[in-house]
Amino acid sequence: MTLRERLEWLGRMTLLVFILASAAFLSAITAMRIAIHGREVTMPNLVGKNVSEASQMLQSRGLLLRVADRIYSDQPINVVVRQTPTSGLLMKVSQQAHVVLSLGQRQLQIPLLEGNSLRSIRPMRKNFSRRFFRSASTERTFFGGTMRIMPTPMFKD
Repeated sequence: MTLRERLEWLGRMTLLVFILASAAFLSAITAMRIAIHGREVTMPNLVGKNVSEASQMLQSRGLLLRVADRIYSDQPINVVVRQTPTSGLLMKVSQQAHVVLSLGQRQLQIPLLEGNSLRSIRPMRKNFSRRFFRSASTERTFFGGTMRIMPTPMFKD
């Protein structure tokens, strides 16, 4: 082989390596773009929906439902109170939506204490929140008077 032939061969090989490297680089960039963006859907508004309705809405979009917590609220039992992420955001298919479900309204049983002396109700007072105990008047509280309960009691002893 002459020097000229060797240089031509080296030039062709360099061009071939450059073309192959460019193709690999472009396919890697395309794969990363697809992996990062993927198939995206918008997050629906789940607040106020029953847990079964919310789960069906998410499954129809390819998203998963995960119950993060349960709290007492004014909503009926098993109704979504909060959601993360918020509605309208773009999410990838198969991501999880975290929801907080309602336990319904908290029901407290407050004993009937009206007419009892302060000394007799003091042990019971420690078991209940102080916000339920309001004295009828300052003088009556200090002189062994009775307590007035707000809200009204739910049962009698």
